[in-house]
Amino acid sequence: MYRANDQLWPEREKQAIQSFAASFEPERVISDEKYSEWHYLVLKGSAREDLGKPIVVLMDQKCFSATDIFLSALKGLPNVTLIGTASSGGSSFTQTVELGYSGIELRLGSMISFQSDGRLYDTNGVQPDIHVEPNADYFLGKSDPQLDFAIGFLKQINLTIN
Repeated sequence: MYRANDQLWPEREKQAIQSFAASFEPERVISDEKYSEWHYLVLKGSAREDLGKPIVVLMDQKCFSATDIFLSALKGLPNVTLIGTASSGGSSFTQTVELGYSGIELRLGSMISFQSDGRLYDTNGVQPDIHVEPNADYFLGKSDPQLDFAIGFLKQINLTIN
């Protein structure tokens, strides 16, 4: 992640950042006195015919940190559907601090990360496109309603495409 004016950005990415920043509204106002300038992550891809297939990603509350970023990057892409329950929401780049006399260690967040829609990763997580809750049998290892739904969903899409 780099500042918007960093020399490492190619022109196309600079334009993408400017366009994004013009309409971005974070859910929390950030103090310029306490935080550095905004840093951006720009993902770019290339159009490939073989990537036009439907993609389903299963997700739940066990998805955290880097997985939150991964899910957020996929959310809203054409042909990608997130199925399950919200991720746990974490992206604060924790730092460990040891309290001198007690030896107790604390993990404290050192940055604030926002999703492209302005919501924080922390406390919100990434919401699925289709919400499917696990049931009691899932926790007993007897079934997986999210997987079953995803298979049915892909079969239905395949019927529609063909």
